[in-house]
Amino acid sequence: MAALRATHRDPTDCAFPAVVAPFSSTPLFVMQGRYDPALTSIASGENEKNASHVNAIGRHLVNLLHDTVLQKPANAAFVTACAEHCGQWSQGVDGDFNVTINGQSALPFLLQWRAGDAAGKSLLQAPGDSFPCAECCRGGPPQPPNVSLVLLTQAAATEGAVCLDGSPPALYIDRGDPEHFLIFQEGGGWCSSPLQCSERANSTLGSSAFDPPWSTTQMSSESFLSNDPMVNVPFWNWTRVFLRYCDGSSQTSDVSNPMAIEGPAPVSPIYYRGARVRAAQEAYLVASAGLGTAKEVVIAGCSAGGLSTYLHVDKWAAAVPAAKVRGMADSGFFL
Repeated sequence: MAALRATHRDPTDCAFPAVVAPFSSTPLFVMQGRYDPALTSIASGENEKNASHVNAIGRHLVNLLHDTVLQKPANAAFVTACAEHCGQWSQGVDGDFNVTINGQSALPFLLQWRAGDAAGKSLLQAPGDSFPCAECCRGGPPQPPNVSLVLLTQAAATEGAVCLDGSPPALYIDRGDPEHFLIFQEGGGWCSSPLQCSERANSTLGSSAFDPPWSTTQMSSESFLSNDPMVNVPFWNWTRVFLRYCDGSSQTSDVSNPMAIEGPAPVSPIYYRGARVRAAQEAYLVASAGLGTAKEVVIAGCSAGGLSTYLHVDKWAAAVPAAKVRGMADSGFFL
């Protein structure tokens, strides 16, 4: 952290993976679509006219990955020529992972990395696969598992760990092999102003009040959380956890007092407690869900959750010092 502060004087720099990743001591496996629309901000109907801009961003993304994340020998990357976000960049039309680079798809490459055979390597689709590339990437919906809801009401009461609206943090868990955990951090962007965060507080991205006790949809966007061994080769029988995202800051905020929102009508206060939410989720999993005795743990996430992987993976690793911990960031390398 001291080296990070010495190199980057602006605290906001630390919200960017290209800045944080070189200082992270936990190995990372990066999954990314080179033309991720969350980076390019290009609507699908405007792709053709913005092709030059999108390709420039894609080249910049690849160069940054090489210069930062892949400078660490233990890290690896699978980067497609897809214009997709969160999992879809490597799914085939039938929901299996058949988008290949040099004849290899994402999950077998991930298994090689887990075994130590792909560390320091990267698989990137050829530069000739420029945007738009209709045949480079096709998406298909994965098969979601059933998961049960845990509301962290005690942490909300004693630690002040609450969502934007003051409701308790939540997570979904599908218990499998107790020695192996996949912990997935939900994405959903940030809110950038008190009023925007207040509006967000009345949605699933700012509150746990809307969370059903059982869900077949919360995990549906990520095949890595599936319990189908044909879809989720590495993790199908692991204990899989879906961390609900309700703070709007990738778990970085920590303001003690609630913020009153001024508007044309009275608006309920909002709570910036993302860091406490993450800590409460971690504490529950370590003490009550078996994470404390796990032998292997993968910390993952997509979009804002992928960013959380870069920002917090070392904290998770410190919480389970006896386990082999790896980070897996999906579409979280924001520029």
